[in-house]
Amino acid sequence: IRDPDAAPASSLSDDILAGTASPPTDPKAFEEWWNSLSEGEKNEMYLHDQYIGNNDNMPTLDRDRFNRMKLDDELGRATTAAAAVDQLKAQHPDWAAGKNIPETMVGGITKDRMDYEAWQRQLDDANKRAKYLPDLQATDKSVRGNPNRYLMVMDTQTGRQAHTAVSNGNPDTADHVSVTTPGINTTVRESIGPMADEASALQHEARKQLIAAGRGDESVATIAWIGYDPPQINDKQEF
Repeated sequence: IRDPDAAPASSLSDDILAGTASPPTDPKAFEEWWNSLSEGEKNEMYLHDQYIGNNDNMPTLDRDRFNRMKLDDELGRATTAAAAVDQLKAQHPDWAAGKNIPETMVGGITKDRMDYEAWQRQLDDANKRAKYLPDLQATDKSVRGNPNRYLMVMDTQTGRQAHTAVSNGNPDTADHVSVTTPGINTTVRESIGPMADEASALQHEARKQLIAAGRGDESVATIAWIGYDPPQINDKQEF
C-alpha cells in the first residue's frame, strides 16, 4: 500500500517495493538514491523493510529514526509475550516447575497429556517471542530521552544474539569518531548501557582535550558497537 502523501517513486524504488530489486550497495549510489526520496517514500521503504535503519549507507539521523521505530515495535511485542509467559506459568505452576506432568499412556494419549502438550507449545512460543526482551529494554534505556545518542544498529534477526550500536554524537558530521567493540561473554542486555556511558565519558574527555589544545571547534562522536555475536564461553560452539 503506497503512502498517499508520497511523491511518485523512482523506478528503482518501485522495483524495491515489488521485491525485484534492493537498495544500492555502493555508498555514493545509495546516498544519491536515498536523498532523491520524499519523506513519504522513505517511510514506504521502512514499511517494506523494517530493518532498513541498519543499512550502513544510510544517514545517521534516518538510521536513528527508523531503528527507534523498530525498537518500539519489538519492545511492545516482547513485553506482551513476557506477560503471556507469566500467565501460562501461573495457570500451571506445577508444570512450569517440571512437576506432575501427565505421562503418555500405552495405546493412546490422555486428555491431561493433550492439555499439557498444548500448554507447552504455547509456553515455548511465548518464550521465543520474549527472548530478546532484556536486550531491547537495555537498548531502550540507553537511548531513551537522550537527544545526543543515536541508535545506529537494532537487530534481533541476523545473529545468535541481539545486536545494538549506540553513538554519542552524530558520526556523519563529527571531526573525530571512535568505536568501542567488546569481546568474550558480552551481551547487549548486560553491556550496551555501560558501554554507551563509557563512550559518553570518552566523548566528554576528548572535547576537553581538544579545547585545551585550542581546537574547541572540532566535534567528536563515540560509538558503542555490539554489531556481532561476541563469543560466549559457555557455548558449545567451537571458536
